[in-house]
Amino acid sequence: MRVEIMQSIASAYFSATRGSDFRSRITQGGAPFPFDAIQYETMEKESCIVGMVMAWSVITLESLVNHALAEKINNKVSAIMAIEYPGQITEKLKIAKSARSELAKKIAILSDNRQGSDVYIQLADKITEDRNIIVHDKPFELTDLENGEVKITHFKSRGRENERKPRYENLADFFMDCENVSNYIYSSSALKEAGVTEISFASLINS
Repeated sequence: MRVEIMQSIASAYFSATRGSDFRSRITQGGAPFPFDAIQYETMEKESCIVGMVMAWSVITLESLVNHALAEKINNKVSAIMAIEYPGQITEKLKIAKSARSELAKKIAILSDNRQGSDVYIQLADKITEDRNIIVHDKPFELTDLENGEVKITHFKSRGRENERKPRYENLADFFMDCENVSNYIYSSSALKEAGVTEISFASLINS
């Protein structure tokens, strides 16, 4: 519900600048002039809300996989360990060595070495990285090299280079990634039998 509410707010901000020349120049890396202060502020607000949508989408998946683990693992202590300390389990059992995020490690535990799980483990890492870029903002230093040249030094060792602000246009691909992870979590657990309502991220695209 949180994701749906925030997505509707992001959609409203997006609609306010959709199709404008200013938006096109900003999103495609063109010259910001002639500058439109009102549209710029609207796009900044849109970006903030889109970031929140992406962060809460991953939180939703993390909650979903926690429920899936609780339903699948019969032993209470083992279920708690899988939910609270997934890294210890994947390290001890030497599974999903490439998994970096807790979401990916929990999916690895849930899949129980099921064939094809690597795709979803990697996808979980990808969307978690998208979330981390937003919620773990890192500082940077600007050095004026004169003659209009500027050097940017980032105080981070993880994440993608030249990352841009999240925009509404980014949500379609992101929601499909979340949809695929969500579907895999359902297919690997007894959530449907437990009466847990299936989440549809795909329905949020262009809604």
